[in-house]
Amino acid sequence: MSDNTQRYLVTVCQNRSCVRSGSDQVLAKFQEHQSNHIMISGCECQGQCGSGPTVRVMPGDTWYCRVKPEDVDIIVDEHLHG
Repeated sequence: MSDNTQRYLVTVCQNRSCVRSGSDQVLAKFQEHQSNHIMISGCECQGQCGSGPTVRVMPGDTWYCRVKPEDVDIIVDEHLHG
């Protein structure tokens, strides 16, 4: 039997301006949700420095900007488990 579960890659910017805005805490919160179908990764600058911390979800190339740790559960529930 094949596993048809959608798989996601979530990247959280870890460049200086995003880290100053708390992206390291956002990454840590997302890592609590890592599973077989949700891969979490820190990444270099995503080119949205004025909107950080930035999170990108693929497939679909969905962007979340100014993400706070308290936003992560909502993003996971509505986008990744929705």
